[in-house]
Amino acid sequence: MKKLTILSLLVSSLFSRADTVVTEQVEAGGRNMTITQKIKGDKIRTDATPQMTTITDTATGDTLMIVHPQKSYMTISGEQSKAMKEQMMKMAPPAEAAEKPKLVDTGKTEKVGNFNTEIFTMDTPTTNLTFWVTKDIPNYAVLKEQLKKLRGMSNTGPASIPVPDTSDMQGIPVKTQIVSKGKTVTITILSAEEKPIDDVEMAPPAGYTKISMPSSGGAGMPPARP
Repeated sequence: MKKLTILSLLVSSLFSRADTVVTEQVEAGGRNMTITQKIKGDKIRTDATPQMTTITDTATGDTLMIVHPQKSYMTISGEQSKAMKEQMMKMAPPAEAAEKPKLVDTGKTEKVGNFNTEIFTMDTPTTNLTFWVTKDIPNYAVLKEQLKKLRGMSNTGPASIPVPDTSDMQGIPVKTQIVSKGKTVTITILSAEEKPIDDVEMAPPAGYTKISMPSSGGAGMPPARP
């Protein structure tokens, strides 16, 4: 569900630190999921399921993973995240060099929820993407910057589909449709609003136990109890 660009100079320092809450819906394989992202300064809290919360510090790369059924949490440092990402890239089959896909303005417009959007497309050898882009979101440039940093850390979106680079857009996609290998994933921003976020939401809940990340074993996250 993410991505953050480089346009903070377009807004004042006062508003660049404004807290933001983004709610989006992900549709994939006939299933819907609602994701809430809370952005406060350099930290982004993501709640995709009732079982797990992640809090990422985009300045340091550190990630806090909270497992609610177990009332536990672990911290993955930026260095550990980078090492895991590099290990996964080594395990992946080598990708053929290709030109950067071009963003195409269709010249079409459409209303998505309360947002006025312009429609763009982007094609790769294996994926067709459509973006509904708006400038209606307050301080969208700051939101893009934060989400860009988050995308750079994970490089994956829902259903393990690579998140496209949309930094060239003059606006932010409020709806993205990704068609790849016969599967379609649609990500839609339902709301994006500036509202105060308590510092307590960017830390482990009281009473939760800190655990260590296993030295090996996939993503290093213990399975949540059903």
